[in-house]
Amino acid sequence: MPVTVPEPAEYVALGAARQAAWALSGAAQPPYWPPAGASAEYTADPSPQVRQQYAALREATAGWS
Repeated sequence: MPVTVPEPAEYVALGAARQAAWALSGAAQPPYWPPAGASAEYTADPSPQVRQQYAALREATAGWS
């Protein structure tokens, strides 16, 4: 499954700025806010053994609280 990773940015601050702009505008929808920058996409070959290890751990710890 491909994973898209955005470049580092101040996402919390950007989200707060967008929300503030929306509140001040009084519009029904938030304003368009361009993405902070480029992103990279990573892919890898499937690793069934990883899923098997998670399944084994889930079964071994079932019922723990």
